[in-house]
Amino acid sequence: MLCKPILRSSKRKIYMRRGQLGIGALVLFIAFVLTAAIAAFLITQTTVSTQQKAAAVADQARERAGTTFEIVRVEGITNANQTEIEKYIVYVRLAPGSSPINLNHTTLLYYTRDGREAFTYGGNVTDETNLTKVDHKFYILTAYTAGTPDNIFEAGEFYALGIRVNRTIKPSEWWRIVLVPKEGMPAEVYGIAPDVFTSQVVILR
Repeated sequence: MLCKPILRSSKRKIYMRRGQLGIGALVLFIAFVLTAAIAAFLITQTTVSTQQKAAAVADQARERAGTTFEIVRVEGITNANQTEIEKYIVYVRLAPGSSPINLNHTTLLYYTRDGREAFTYGGNVTDETNLTKVDHKFYILTAYTAGTPDNIFEAGEFYALGIRVNRTIKPSEWWRIVLVPKEGMPAEVYGIAPDVFTSQVVILR
């Protein structure tokens, strides 16, 4: 008669232990689920942030790569004897899709076999006859530019830029002109002068 209570008590203890183990497993399971959820949230946030930064960098890269000039035509102006080219007129517009360009932050580079010259923006003059000295400035020639141009070069505008150079070229000599904006891609054009200068205005490109 004494054995029955002992058996019932043992069964209760076994059931209690099983219940405790079940609750403990449930707590661990919930902890694992919460940990996994937090980890997934952090990974998702990091991925989204990284994608946003990558997209911003890509947009900036595309904008810089697309910001440039398009050099349409280059004319050389000879001296009075038509023996050498001492001035240049460079007709430019913005490349399709380009952002506006500030000419105050633009450099014009000029190369010949004798070396290189650098020019910065000097403002507006009427035409190439006003380029009377070598001052390493490039100017907007308003006589060949529609409207009233300013230093901000925008889409749809067409500018004629004039320079007077120190390193003149003679017939059959090569030349190179590069327009370099502060941000964006340089625009480059080059060629070889004709064998003979038959007029004071020489079409170079």
